[in-house]
Amino acid sequence: MTRIILIQNGASETAVEYLAQSALKVKNSTITVIADQIPVASDNRIEWLSSTNSSISACIRRAAKAANEDRLMFMDARLSVTAAAMAGMAAYINAQPDGTFSYVPLSVDGELMELGDLGEDSLVPFLSSTPALPLMAIGISRDMILRSANLRGETLTEVLTELLVKSILACDEIAAYGDALKISAEMAATLTLSSAASARTLRTVVDSCNIEELFPQHNWSQHSKESAAACYHTLAATFIKFGDAESATECLKLGDTLEESPRSLALRGLIARERGEVLGAVANMISSLQQYELRKKNEEGESHYIAFEPSNAEQVESELRAGLAALNKRDNEGAMQHFMTAVFKFDAFYKDCGIEQ
Repeated sequence: MTRIILIQNGASETAVEYLAQSALKVKNSTITVIADQIPVASDNRIEWLSSTNSSISACIRRAAKAANEDRLMFMDARLSVTAAAMAGMAAYINAQPDGTFSYVPLSVDGELMELGDLGEDSLVPFLSSTPALPLMAIGISRDMILRSANLRGETLTEVLTELLVKSILACDEIAAYGDALKISAEMAATLTLSSAASARTLRTVVDSCNIEELFPQHNWSQHSKESAAACYHTLAATFIKFGDAESATECLKLGDTLEESPRSLALRGLIARERGEVLGAVANMISSLQQYELRKKNEEGESHYIAFEPSNAEQVESELRAGLAALNKRDNEGAMQHFMTAVFKFDAFYKDCGIEQ
């Protein structure tokens, strides 16, 4: 049997009731509804859970714990789904083997929203791109949810993304249902994680994996320390993009134990800028540029894994002079912007990581 768990998630009471009645028509299924309020005259064939005074993650764990079925189907009650369509999805989910995360693709104005081929090595770029996630109807094992004791998502999309990530880390298969559900562009816009949610999800990934598994493309055999440092710099840049300075700083501390890099100094400058510490940002950017120059010249004859060479040295020099002139005029904000521009022109890494000047 399949347990169908409907989650109100902002849907009207009428929409929840319609979907619940459709679910009752699905053979070999039991129904749970997570709603803001439990109706006074509720159908006794439906198990109701109130989300009042409970987080969505806690409600999902409660629903899973109370279920007797091995396979659970979660559905956002904002979806408009017929009983026949729901029966098809439930049958598909129930037929999947253990260790499978199933989902129903979504269609927005004729364009398909799907997850594609995801694995440990693609999780960081996937989350960094902040995609709209087709996670309004998913199937997952009860055991996976019960093993996910530290769910911390604050929205339904974030919790389901956490479960997707945990499934990928457990090497579960990601299976897509054959028919997509149509949704509006307005609804699709609600399926993107916030910056804070993206940072929390990325933190889950980092805390659960070895760095080599997340970034297998690096040259671990010949440059293990610099490869690891490069990975921590990428993670720090991504956390900075999401506004999580604390996690970014932790990554930089780890990277600094492995390599002295101009990227670490520049990233610390970006963190200082976000904290309003202008002079600290200026000092870090200047130190970063000095280190970039040393690495470019390779004065000590060292062979580094990553080489730095600006695409336009004249522009870098121009921004550097402008920054020094601004400092002489005590225009610290202007100096910071010029030095930052010089760093960004020296190394495309920051732009590639999605950091805005």
